[in-house]
Formats: sequence, C-alpha cells, structure tokens
Amino acid sequence: MNKKIVSITLISIFILAMVPSIAFSEDRSYTINKADIQLFVQSDGLLHVKESLFFSFSGEYNGVYRDIPLKPGQSLKNINVTTKGAYSSYEVNTEGEYKKIKVYLYSDPEKTKPITDRDVEVRIEYDFVKVINVFNDVGELHYKIWGEEWDVPVDQVTSTVHFNSSSDNIKFWVNPIDLSVENSTSNSTITLKTDKIYSGDYFEIRAVVPLSNFDNPIYANRINSNGLAKMEKIQQEYVDEYIFIQNLYSLIAILIVLVSVIIPISIYLKYGREPKIRYSAKYEREPPTNDPPALVNALVAGAKDVGEPNIDGFQATIMDLINRKVFSIVPKESEGESLKLICNPYSSHDFNQFELKVISFLRSKKDFSSNIVDLKKLTENLDSKRFGNIFNSWKKDLKTKFLGKNSFKKYFIDTGSQLIRTVGNIFIYFSLIVGFLSFIFAFLVLWNLFWALLFMLIVGIICRKLSSGIGGRWTEYGKEYDAKWKNFKKYLSDFSLMKEYPPESIAVWNEYLVYATALGVADKVIKAMKFHLPAESIEDNSVYRYRSYEGYSYMTSNLQKASNYTETKGGSGSYSGGSGDVGGGSGGGGGGAF
Repeated sequence: MNKKIVSITLISIFILAMVPSIAFSEDRSYTINKADIQLFVQSDGLLHVKESLFFSFSGEYNGVYRDIPLKPGQSLKNINVTTKGAYSSYEVNTEGEYKKIKVYLYSDPEKTKPITDRDVEVRIEYDFVKVINVFNDVGELHYKIWGEEWDVPVDQVTSTVHFNSSSDNIKFWVNPIDLSVENSTSNSTITLKTDKIYSGDYFEIRAVVPLSNFDNPIYANRINSNGLAKMEKIQQEYVDEYIFIQNLYSLIAILIVLVSVIIPISIYLKYGREPKIRYSAKYEREPPTNDPPALVNALVAGAKDVGEPNIDGFQATIMDLINRKVFSIVPKESEGESLKLICNPYSSHDFNQFELKVISFLRSKKDFSSNIVDLKKLTENLDSKRFGNIFNSWKKDLKTKFLGKNSFKKYFIDTGSQLIRTVGNIFIYFSLIVGFLSFIFAFLVLWNLFWALLFMLIVGIICRKLSSGIGGRWTEYGKEYDAKWKNFKKYLSDFSLMKEYPPESIAVWNEYLVYATALGVADKVIKAMKFHLPAESIEDNSVYRYRSYEGYSYMTSNLQKASNYTETKGGSGSYSGGSGDVGGGSGGGGGGAF
C-alpha cells in the first residue's frame, strides 16, 4: 500500500475519462532492480555509507547520477565510485544543498562509447559528517536509507546497519509505518529488507545508539540534553497520528460509500417511482394520437432521455413531409439514377417550427431551374459540422418551441433525473479532489478510502450516464401515452398481427410506415407491405421509396456523422540539533539515469 499506486490509478482514471486515446512512445528505459545499502556507525561519530545500486538499461545511456541532500553543517568525505558491468568515470559537484555525483558509463575501455542494453552495478562509498546525534544519555542515527527523489521505483532495498556495540542494546524504528519491511538482528547489526519502493516514497531508520558505541564522537552533533524520551515521544506521536488518521479514513470511507448509495436511491424513491394507470390493453392497431412522428420519437423511442429525439425522428419528419405532399419523389428513368425530391408549394401556417426547419433545409439544396433536390449530391456535399448544426437546431426547435417546458411536464417530470445528474457531477469532482488532496497532504493513503473514492467516482459516472427515465417519472397521462404508443409499436413489429389486421388503404400504410420509422421498426412494416400490397403500388409510393432506397441510407449516414459531431462538441463539462520528525532523517535524496 503506498501513495504512488493510488496517485497513478486516480490520475489514470481521470485522463482516460477526459481524452479518447493517448499514445506513448519511448525508445529507451531503465529500472533499478535492487539496492544494497550498508551503514557503518563509527566510534568517532562518522557514518560510513556503501551504496550498491543495480541498474538494468534498455537502449543507450550515458550514465547515472546520485543527488544527496546536506543539512546545515553536514558534509561528505572520501567519496569513491566503482562499477561492475561497465567502464566508468565520475565527477562530484555541490549545487545548493545537494552533493551531486555524476557517473559516466562506457562500453569500451577507451571510454568513448556509451552503454547499451546491459546490467550495471554502481557502487558509491562515502563518509557522512554530522549525521549522528549524541545526547547526554544516548546516541541517535536518524537516516533516510532511500529518498523520495528517485526518478524510477526500486524493486527491493536491503540495508544493513553496523554498530560497535551489540544490537541487543539498540532500539530502532522504521518509517513510514505502513512500509512493508522485514527486519532481523545479529550480533552488532540490524538488517532491513523492503518490498518495492515507488518514486516519491521514502524509507528511513531511527535507532537509539548506546553511548558505549562512541569513543570520541568529533564528527557527530553534540546535544546537551537527554534524547531517548524525545525520540520515543516523536515516534509515539507518529503512531498515534497514524492510528487516528487510519480510523478517520475508515469512517470517511464508510460515509462515502453510504452517501454514494443512499442519495441516488433516495432521489429515485422520491421522484422516480412511476404512477399506476388502469390502461391494460395488449396492442393498439391504430396510432393512439395524431401527434407528429418526431414528437412520438422524442417521447417514446428517441435518445436515452425522454423528450430527446434521435435520427429516426428526423427521418420520420422527412417522410411525413413527403406523405403530406410537401415533397414528392421523381420517378426513376434508369436503374442507377439517384433519388430526387420535387419541392412542391406549401403554406408555412400548416407546419410547426421544427418541420419548417427541415423544409427549409431541403429546399435550400434544390436546383432552382428544376425545383429538384438530388439527395445523393446533397449528402455528399454536406459536411458533418454543418449537418450537425442543422440537426441540433432541429432538436432544439422540437424540444423548446414545440414540446416546451410546460407541455413537457404534461407527459414527464424530470426533477429527479436532473438531481441525479447534479449529484453525479458532485460525486465525480469530490472523489477526484479529495483523492488528490489526501495524497498530497496526508502522510499515508489507506486502501479503504481509495476504494471508497473509486466507488463514488464510478457511481458518479453512472449517475451522469443514466437515462432520464431512471430518476424522472411519467405523469399518469404520460405513462398511458407511452404505454399506448409502445403497444402500437408491438402491433407494427408483429407480422402475424399485421397479416391478420392489415391497414385498409395505401394512405394508412404510409402513415404506419412514418410512425414505424419514428419508433425504430420500419423494416417490420416494409415486410408486411410487401406481403399485402402489389409490387407496382409499392414502387410508385413516394414514402416507401424514400425509406427503402438510397435517399434514406444517404441521409442516415450523414445524420449519424452529425450526431457524432454534436456529441463530440458537447450538446446539452546551521544544524539546530535535536531529534527530527518522522521523514526528516539525513541522507535520502535520489537519482536517475541520463
């Protein structure tokens, strides 16, 4: 359990939600398979350090670097670097509060060629001055064996701390408390072994060293006070804080899960339960109302939200206009000829605004000399952006100017669906923000809080994606309206019923085909028409020809692109002395490869 995994997971979810795809390319990489850190506490107060870092390189690299932070008064002496698996040279510089060791790696003894695809062990050895604290009662080693500033994770760290006195007399703590560490003692040594440590995490030891370990600690910090009680207090406060935050996070995690479940369910129970109606018929063999097919599509068979029309509604509007003689089909003179519409005279007073939008769109594409619209040329020359704007404007006219808020409430109450989506937005932002802040400001991240935030994030996304029918509800009138039209859809879809109770005339067949298109079952009606009607009467039928031939398919293809366009664009977004705090040990730092 560590912050790095949590951070990567949360950031990955956020990125995948915001962009469709991301491509990464990298022609080289490296790993640190393990690190062996030897610490020798000297009798003069010096800390001798031996670091063995095991790198594995894929691709070409020039070398590695090691940055060691220095607190005021501290220094490094007797620095020496050797390598195994490559020829090398090194340089040491001081930059600000860091001692920077740069190791150049070569594949040839002349040291002219960089390394490529190989494993290299880099050994860095140095004496660390003013790391050991010597109090009146005990000595202290507070040291970061592995720092937060490494560019990549290390798969395993093994550290052996050597003392001049028996390890039985040494009390020690390993931080952070949630780091998985195996420890063992033998004679005058303490051996520590960790699992994988990610970039951004650290590993430190605080050890109480008996004064018998030192003869003349001239390289240590001499502090004229007792230190054991201070160290124990610092570590106990750290443990108490850990337990408090662990319990707090657990409580918060429980609350997050409860809130994520209770609030959406409560909204549904209050606003989403459907009224009961007495209507119980199994089929409707005639259209239940004379409403425009686009309205039936929007309310009964449209997009995921009640009142939101889809492509079928737009197509049904065109077919309805053809059926009402606003347009007619030009008879074909040859087999390969494209479908063409004749623009007939009409009165705008007889049509709704959303219907006039379709009429205006089609007539704007006519050949003014012949008053004819070639549907193939129209769709081939119309880009998706422009078609998307037209389609979006048509939907807006239907929803706001025809259906309207007051009229819509006659059919459906969407208060609950709006609340659920608002709650979904709050859940998404809350889970991401709290997850980020807990990673940045808390000294640990617990899995129960992480999974609770992830659960809330998923619930939030689901709430945003739910159809309005989940949180909202039909009125009694709207539920009966929906039930009747769905029963009419059943009749249109049932070939045996259509065969037994067919429409009485070609005009009724045309009306049924228009509504079937709005309801998404036009293929079933076309099958029944071919069974009942002579081929000649079908082929001369303008409504049938538009729906069955390329006019419909051309328009649907472009409408689908237009729909995708509108969805993409977004429619309806000096050393002071004393024991330091946990995580504040000397050493640490980091490094990488270049």
